[in-house]
Amino acid sequence: LIRRPPRPTLFPYTTLFRSYQGTLCSNRSLDKFLYAVCSAPIFMLFSVNKDGIEKTYELIGGYPNYVTEETGEYRSAPMSADNKMSFTMAYATDNYIYLLYSGKNFRDAGMDAFKANVIYQLSWNGKPINKFETDYPLTNFCVSDNDDVLYALADKGEVELVLYTLK
Repeated sequence: LIRRPPRPTLFPYTTLFRSYQGTLCSNRSLDKFLYAVCSAPIFMLFSVNKDGIEKTYELIGGYPNYVTEETGEYRSAPMSADNKMSFTMAYATDNYIYLLYSGKNFRDAGMDAFKANVIYQLSWNGKPINKFETDYPLTNFCVSDNDDVLYALADKGEVELVLYTLK
């Protein structure tokens, strides 16, 4: 998914992987899956067939800013507090993918940067279908198999299970 730099490298692969943490999920039929990065506007779509896995779509809208630190005792990749959190959660059905988008940074929003109220619905070809905006910030969600209901955990001062009709 993330191309490894040729050796020798300036930083260890584990640091690179920490910087690109995100969501990996498949559709119900298990013939497609997506990978969405939390700390940068990056997502990729894949199909699974008898010959293997094929990347079918890729969006790279930017990269996370981080500084690598390594001592003999630890490795880390502190992220810039100015990075805009992107796809904090993703979900897939057989028909569509859903990306929960934050757009907030940690410096200004603190932990609220990991909450979002914008959900993009896209086709498995990467084509935008809908943009939904919720009245409360969400931390997690799922969508019914027929894409008509979204269930979510909303922050209403306390976490509450909510339901949104999509059609």
